[in-house]
Amino acid sequence: MVGTDPHTSTATTSVRTEIIPLRFVFADGTVLDGTPRVPQLVASPIFQPAAFSSGFTQYGDAIQRAEFSSSVSANGGGYHALLGQPTILPTITINVPGPQAVTGSVGGVTFGLIDIQWFFFSVIQRLVGSQQYDPASLPIFVSDGVYLDFHRNPDICCVGGFHGVISNSLGPVNGNGN
Repeated sequence: MVGTDPHTSTATTSVRTEIIPLRFVFADGTVLDGTPRVPQLVASPIFQPAAFSSGFTQYGDAIQRAEFSSSVSANGGGYHALLGQPTILPTITINVPGPQAVTGSVGGVTFGLIDIQWFFFSVIQRLVGSQQYDPASLPIFVSDGVYLDFHRNPDICCVGGFHGVISNSLGPVNGNGN
């Protein structure tokens, strides 16, 4: 959770955000690129205000305001935790080794299933450690048609996404683990 305390504050917090599109090249030649999805993401209620029962605001803020609705109402409704308009960084290409993924198609829509352990430890940890992402910002990696799983089996699928923290215990990171 970021921002001020919704129980005691009426402040608005704006979180700096960086979007990093990912382009996956699979061993079988399939390419799945998140770059074309970035404008849709930026135009969505993730970043743009929309009508919610907890107010006209961004999706994440609406959830926070609803979760703490009694406190937000008692404080006059001014509390917000918003994502700032994102900085769009260059697309990063990831070559996926054959043993770490499978690809397929359902109804003409191509997808890739990538082992979550490989993705986290070999891709995300390396990217966060090697790229100069601002440690005070929220990096959002964007893909299209790529799912994480534990089995690389479309019949036992999927992890739609995840969030986490990489600390110094997992290797070098920018921001000294902060």
